[in-house]
Amino acid sequence: MAKGKPKHINHIGWFGVITLTGCLGFIIALFALLGGLWLDNLIGRRGPATIVLLILSVPLNLYVMVKMALLLTRYLRPLNPNVTINDDDEEV
Repeated sequence: MAKGKPKHINHIGWFGVITLTGCLGFIIALFALLGGLWLDNLIGRRGPATIVLLILSVPLNLYVMVKMALLLTRYLRPLNPNVTINDDDEEV
């Protein structure tokens, strides 16, 4: 018989993962915005560097958020490790 998957995961743990990845995404976007505004101020134009940095921050943001979520979910533990769901059983 194959080992089942944990039935219940700590919801506070999931909340922590979501919060950390969301805050990290916000920080990356904020740095892109502030860096773009600073570069625009240096070159004396209004807009192009900000737009380019914000566009470039989107794939970086997605990559970092996925990596962070995968790393953090590895450390989540089931609330009750004795309760499992077999792969053959389907829950309704």
